[in-house]
Amino acid sequence: MRRYYFISIIFLSLSSQIFSQDWSWQNPIPTSNSLYGIKFFNDSIAYCVGDGGFLMKSTDAGLTWKSINSNTTLFLDDIFFIDEYNFIAAGYAGTIVKSVDGGISWHIVNSGTWYHLTDIFFINTDVGWIGGRGTFLKTTDGGDSWSEISQTWFVDLTTVHFFDLNFGIVIGYGATMYATTNGGINWTNLNSGYSGFRDMFVRSPMEFVVVGDHGLIIKTTDGGSTWVQKNSGTNKSIRSIDFKDENNGIAVGVDGIILITSDGGENWINISNQYNDSDDLYSTKINSNGFALSVGRTGKLFRSTDCGATWNSIRKGYMNNLNSIHMLNKMEGWIVGSEGLILKTTNGGNNWEKADSITNVNLYDILFITDSIGWIVGDVGKVYKTNNRGHTWELVDQFGNIKIYSIFFINENTGWVAGVNGSIFKTTNAGILWTQQITNT
Repeated sequence: MRRYYFISIIFLSLSSQIFSQDWSWQNPIPTSNSLYGIKFFNDSIAYCVGDGGFLMKSTDAGLTWKSINSNTTLFLDDIFFIDEYNFIAAGYAGTIVKSVDGGISWHIVNSGTWYHLTDIFFINTDVGWIGGRGTFLKTTDGGDSWSEISQTWFVDLTTVHFFDLNFGIVIGYGATMYATTNGGINWTNLNSGYSGFRDMFVRSPMEFVVVGDHGLIIKTTDGGSTWVQKNSGTNKSIRSIDFKDENNGIAVGVDGIILITSDGGENWINISNQYNDSDDLYSTKINSNGFALSVGRTGKLFRSTDCGATWNSIRKGYMNNLNSIHMLNKMEGWIVGSEGLILKTTNGGNNWEKADSITNVNLYDILFITDSIGWIVGDVGKVYKTNNRGHTWELVDQFGNIKIYSIFFINENTGWVAGVNGSIFKTTNAGILWTQQITNT
């Protein structure tokens, strides 16, 4: 089974590389892929990774983004900058990709594992570690090769941090919180008394903050010997935390939760109610200028320029399902989608504008049989027709509550619609009358 799976990964990766040369992403911008990890390389340059091997770069502190071929189609969870030229990203099924030219091109590195890899940390240009769900890897050659450190408690590690070549801390789901003083060979359980850990921000070997499920925020100032829980004001799972300096910090999580602090994490303010967006947030980072980025489900990308006090959505475009496209010619075309969305292009698909709404139900198919005559079908059996190139649409029939998924005409008079439960209707008089056909399904 592994042999065939490996072949399929190579095929998908090559396909992705080929298609990326001929296709450009148009909606939404920059992506609708779920985004799992984001990092600032410096105050201007940032990278983000996510579903399907998605990788993108910003050179203006997250305002605009350009996608990069990561050379994998498996989702990536984290990215780390070893130095100016050497970058590592890791994720699902043991995937590790490396760049040696500052993120321009990427190649696959053999991790030696099929476990999901979640967090990367390097202490210098040679030595680094990756935590994962059931595994812990170490490299001593800058990420070119990896060896597995075996421990029975390595279950769903979420964050890895080392202070030097020997002293490090890892956290994970459940009550996983361990420290090592010999580079990861042996580990000591810190026994914090808490559980459900998701992320950790480290200020020093003595002071760090951990966030997790059920609104958990705990802080230690003595290297993990004792912990104090802070009031987060939420019971949502907090997935990521970062600080600009000793005072200003941000934490984000499921259902779009955003928390900010201005006193080093002693008190937190929930500002989520400022935004009508409940998509999960998985990662947040803030640079030294107070510019912050938070990313999450279905390409959610928020940007702040004031340490998280206010946010703007960078993701632009329509998030509706887009179900059908029809091009009248090389310049003019139409798209229909969920919640009655109709889009039109007049410049060969370079730009798409929203057309006047004719309904709020889901639309599944669009077809023009001449330059003027077109049809749209959708939920609750609705069939629309235009005789004026889409300037106006008329509801010509409605087949009860049947979902109509497809429509096709062989000439101006004769056509069919098809829908749920084997439903097929035929017209021979341009849609004035429709006759149901028996399909025995």
